[in-house]
Amino acid sequence: MNSDIVVSILPGRWATEERAPIFDLVMPAFRALACQRKTLLWIADQDYEDLARRADNCADVVIKRVDWQIDRLMVASNLSITKANRKTCIELAALGIPSISLSYGLNAMDDIRVEKIATN
Repeated sequence: MNSDIVVSILPGRWATEERAPIFDLVMPAFRALACQRKTLLWIADQDYEDLARRADNCADVVIKRVDWQIDRLMVASNLSITKANRKTCIELAALGIPSISLSYGLNAMDDIRVEKIATN
């Protein structure tokens, strides 16, 4: 991967696109980044087939079903977008990776916790 900016999407397993859709919000925002060399890495789990199809013609978008070395993906990221999953946000903060949480209010404990994370 030869990118100046890496944005990772770490939505968590439970918050599928059916429950909490963000693809149509994230993709235009990613496209709007002025950087020429950028990569969007999305861990899609259950949404893999749908997101892989929707991002099929996007050479700078990588959709993965899983990544068993998620810590390496986190460290490689300049920014990570989550669906307010607190454990992931805490791990990102510990690694010094800024994050953005997009919440649908489906888990009050996650929402309460992530709003207190300085890097989120």
